[in-house]
Amino acid sequence: IAPGSPSGYGRLARSGGCGLIRYDQTLAAMDSRTTTKYKIRVRGLLSDRLLSAFPEMDARIRNHETVLTGELPDQSALHGVLGRIEALGLELLDVRCARPRTDAQPRNFRS
Repeated sequence: IAPGSPSGYGRLARSGGCGLIRYDQTLAAMDSRTTTKYKIRVRGLLSDRLLSAFPEMDARIRNHETVLTGELPDQSALHGVLGRIEALGLELLDVRCARPRTDAQPRNFRS
């Protein structure tokens, strides 16, 4: 359904891994510089060798867990990180994301 359609629902679009959001001018203003920050908790203390499998993420140790934090460009990149966690036999405890962030200035739209 296109934006402004008679149904009033508008079009839904993916929000970088945080679910579905309404398509609006804010989403239209986002470009390829949009990222979403993720915190991924894994059980145990990961060695430097295991951490080298996640170059796009920063790691912190907290309460016998490793917290991987980083900004990913899209949901595909998130699935890549989660796939590596599974392939390495690590126990995934939690995945959290913040709102998408963009470094670009919003564009002006006319009604």
